Amino acid sequence: MGLLKSIFLLIITMVYTATFSYSEPSIKDKLNALVDGLNDPDPIVRIATFEDTMKLDDATAKRIALRTALQSKDSDLRALALRGALVGRNLIAFTLSAENEKEPNEKSQQFLKNYSNNIPIQIEKYDFKTGILTGFCMTNLSSPNKNFRVIGNISGDNLSFNSSCDNEYRNCTLIAKLTDAGHLKGKLYCNGSDVDADLDLL
Repeated sequence: MGLLKSIFLLIITMVYTATFSYSEPSIKDKLNALVDGLNDPDPIVRIATFEDTMKLDDATAKRIALRTALQSKDSDLRALALRGALVGRNLIAFTLSAENEKEPNEKSQQFLKNYSNNIPIQIEKYDFKTGILTGFCMTNLSSPNKNFRVIGNISGDNLSFNSSCDNEYRNCTLIAKLTDAGHLKGKLYCNGSDVDADLDLL
């Protein structure tokens, strides 16, 4: 009986030690592991880490994954992150300017004045797999107008779309590229106007 009792006490001690010595990884440890995965030398690990994170119900992890991936030197990861950056968004708003113009363009200046230096797009549908989005130009509008639709597409680290924002400015085209700083920067061409467009994805 003495031997059995000793064995029983040993088992209890082992179970107790295993139970109370185990600790759940801290939030800091989890987030550090996430960043490590996104910067892993193996591109498969980087992609898998990002995709797995975007499936989680964890806003902080998703935000860090997007921020890290959008600024990655891995072009495939950046392209995937660009698509992921639009998931769940109801509205995107490009800031417009003419800062890079060598000479002021009267049509561009008038366009900026009419649009209050921004072009908000309400997203109606967005397909993560294809990168295709549809929506409405909401400049000077409080509710969507079916006549002012937007059709866009993400290809690699580029976003392009065609839109009409009112009866004067129809068939506008925007072409923007993802920068290292996590911005989409490009040009908006509309009825002779040519303005810079910038969308901060971070």
